[in-house]
Amino acid sequence: MKYAIIAACIVVLILAPGAFAYSNLEMVITPSYVSVCPCSAASNINLMLTNLDDETDTYKLRLGLPSGWSGFIEPEVTLASGESRSVSIYVTPDCVSEPAVYIVKVIATSSLTGEVFSKDLKVEVLRCHHVKLYVEPQISMCKGESIDYGIDVKNMGKFDEEFNVNIATPWGQHITHTIKLLSQQTKRIVVKLTPPADKTGEYYIEVDANSLTSYASDTAVSELTIENCYDFDAYLSPFSQDVCLGRLARFDLVIVNKGTKDDNYTISMPSWVISDKESVYLKGGRQGNVKIYVKPRVAFEKEFDITIASSKKPGLRYVVKGKVSARDCRKVAVIITPADSEVCYGLEKVYDVIIKNTGTIEETYNIVSTHGKLSQSKVFLNPGETKKVKLTVGAEEMELGKVMVIVVKAFAKGIADENIATLAVKNCYSAEMSVEPEYKKACRKEVINYSINVKNTGRFTDSYTLYMDNKEIAKFILRSGEETVFTKSLYLFQPYAQTKEITFKLNSSFVAVEKHVKVDIRPIEECYSVEINIEGNGKRVKVIGMPTGAGVATGFIKERAAKVNVDVCKTAVLNVRIRNIGEMSDVYNVAIEGPEWVYISQQKFLLKKGEAKNAYIYISPPYNVKGSYVAKLIVSSENIKKVVEILINVNQWDACVIEGREVNITTPAQPKENVTNISGIEVPTRNVTANISNETITGAVPVKIGLKSILAVVIIISIVCILAAKIIMVVK
Repeated sequence: MKYAIIAACIVVLILAPGAFAYSNLEMVITPSYVSVCPCSAASNINLMLTNLDDETDTYKLRLGLPSGWSGFIEPEVTLASGESRSVSIYVTPDCVSEPAVYIVKVIATSSLTGEVFSKDLKVEVLRCHHVKLYVEPQISMCKGESIDYGIDVKNMGKFDEEFNVNIATPWGQHITHTIKLLSQQTKRIVVKLTPPADKTGEYYIEVDANSLTSYASDTAVSELTIENCYDFDAYLSPFSQDVCLGRLARFDLVIVNKGTKDDNYTISMPSWVISDKESVYLKGGRQGNVKIYVKPRVAFEKEFDITIASSKKPGLRYVVKGKVSARDCRKVAVIITPADSEVCYGLEKVYDVIIKNTGTIEETYNIVSTHGKLSQSKVFLNPGETKKVKLTVGAEEMELGKVMVIVVKAFAKGIADENIATLAVKNCYSAEMSVEPEYKKACRKEVINYSINVKNTGRFTDSYTLYMDNKEIAKFILRSGEETVFTKSLYLFQPYAQTKEITFKLNSSFVAVEKHVKVDIRPIEECYSVEINIEGNGKRVKVIGMPTGAGVATGFIKERAAKVNVDVCKTAVLNVRIRNIGEMSDVYNVAIEGPEWVYISQQKFLLKKGEAKNAYIYISPPYNVKGSYVAKLIVSSENIKKVVEILINVNQWDACVIEGREVNITTPAQPKENVTNISGIEVPTRNVTANISNETITGAVPVKIGLKSILAVVIIISIVCILAAKIIMVVK
């Protein structure tokens, strides 16, 4: 038995508050974490020493500092048993300390025992003065142009400072800007760099920033590449040609893009000089060839100019010269009719090629063409005789929007002639599209039905794709002159009070038609609105459990608030009529905020335009309620929210009727001490008495106790356990 008692006492003592661990010296540093700039002293640091030993002791004090730092603390402190004393600490980082958190050891050594005690002081060295430059490491530009060079300057120090920012270029351009920066503020400087027009190659832009008030500075370098972006050369080969009348003089125009950027070169020449291309697109460093033809009809000797112009760099152009000498020397002649013609894309074109022997002897001529198919490849002709040959150019050889140059040649041994014809390939496809309605005012979440009318106004059947706001609606085929109608619904989900443009596109391989319609999304108050009526103004309201002689609860609406007078032990019922007076259906949530004895009957329902539904508010104050209260009726949806305040005046009754018996209720005052209940310890209670028809009902109410009371109980239990154990040992 005694061992059980002793064990229980030990458990109680272990669990009881006040357990401790022995230490000879207590050291507390306040604050234990400080921030300081390089070369600046950290002061206002206190070390509180407390002698926990039972003898007077003298403690030797010193600081364990990072290399290069300085500091001071009193060399020694003598403390009687239980005595405490505050000692000041001073620490100064050196001027080259990098921003970081450093540990300073505060060390105390007991003179009696030699025991060493220590505490850590954390010292954060801040970056107080520092500036940082940010530039693009590599930039490029074209020769002969200027560039906007951007520099971001950030004050990374703790203080506001003013800096000089210098920009130096290898061609002698020097720029200085002075800027003021708050701590941690960044500003951008943009300067215009203009190298000499003939400069190309790689250069270095040097930037430095220097504080006008501190040691803060920084440098940065950008590598600038100046490219010869747009430059070209051109020449004509050969420069001069001798040609017979009716024959072609052929030249090659060579264009060399000497720049590093891609460019498109346009070619212009006299009307009697023909080229197979109107422009040439060349990548940087590439060259391209253009065929040049001259077909003289009379004898002459002429020079002509061909002008080549850059599209990317206006003003950059080059002129080459050529020369043609024409004479009458033909033995065979080739004539193409029509010489210049047009054709609809997708159709074939037929030419008449006339071959004439202009010599003095009979001859068999071979016939070839650069495009199309000839009805025959050879003809036999007597002197002066002609023959017609059909040339058919198929649709598969044509490219929409291009001009074809067709060359037909007739030749025999030692003699030849050729002629050219041009064929412009046109787009004969077209379509019309209309969209209704072109303009609409609508509400959010409304559906608009669009009618799209499409008509093929071209000459051929075509295959179309219809889009609305880049989303495919339909794919279909229309014959020439045929039309069709599509219907597409649009659900509006955009925010209120804005204008939305809707794009309809009609595309085929040859046609692109675009129509725009507009929708004005109306403000929310024009589309969604609700009316709330609370009935009961001057009318009798259903009363539940009404005391004898009590009045009738009434309700009425005044502006946006409803007022209700109700007595305790009664229930007032308010009829809330909710009507959708907007133009769109809506789902309403009905809720009540207020005292816990105010309730709402229905909480969520859908109302179409003009529809209404009833909800009921039940007000039932308990016996101990008195005075004025506010409840809020909240009717809300995804689109609107209305709040109606209900002002409730509760009249206190001295007696209520419960099951036919009169109840008088009295409640004693609450205890003053507000304490916390701790699990496992019985909590005292107080009594509440109610008289019901001369019968008395008494109930227990918990009373809270304080922490001091709990500690006293634990100490008493411990003492009793120790005494009991000693008594048992004596008796034994």
